[in-house]
Amino acid sequence: MFNSANYVRTQGDLTLAYAGSGGRFRPLGGKHFFLFFGEYRGDSMPITGRDLQAPLGYPSYEGYPLRASVIAQNPDPNAQYLEVGTGMGEFIYHLVVSQKCIHRPIIIDPIDYNLLALLLEEINHFVDNDNHKIELEQLNKRVRLYQQQNLVDHRKITLLQAVEHQDLQGSMDVVVDNYGPSYWDKWSNPSPLELEGRLLKPDGQLIFNEGAPKEKI
Repeated sequence: MFNSANYVRTQGDLTLAYAGSGGRFRPLGGKHFFLFFGEYRGDSMPITGRDLQAPLGYPSYEGYPLRASVIAQNPDPNAQYLEVGTGMGEFIYHLVVSQKCIHRPIIIDPIDYNLLALLLEEINHFVDNDNHKIELEQLNKRVRLYQQQNLVDHRKITLLQAVEHQDLQGSMDVVVDNYGPSYWDKWSNPSPLELEGRLLKPDGQLIFNEGAPKEKI
């Protein structure tokens, strides 16, 4: 588990931590920037900005599931896509920049992207590694896009709240949960997978990441 950070910045109920080159840690998904709800602690569970495919040298499960990656690169123009717990992840970003989707992709995440944009701007001043600067700019591009409601339908709600929205119930062709509630909150009742299933059309697909076999990452 990620347990150290070089710099930590907070805006409202969001905290962004940057783990630079000097710390001893294992970057989740190959990333060095981690978002947290509430106060950062060493054992806090991070919200990462995972790429569709894991970086070179990392196991495939540290990215998105293969099915999600394939869909993002060649989406069905008529399909309605939804991701639960997007954070700074790449799936929705890739759908939008493909310019192939008729319907705006939907994000279910209580995160405030305006606050996150401010945090990314603040922490930029502490990044002195060129590769980390490139990584930060990738995350900035995603966040800037997720702020644009004309491109993305961001519902600032939880999964439990989402299933109460009539326009979401049974309306999705694909629901993606990549290290979201299905991973961190899998023991809740009803389970996240059950709730996410309620958002799907009868023939819809639910894609989720089970992580490393028999271990937490």
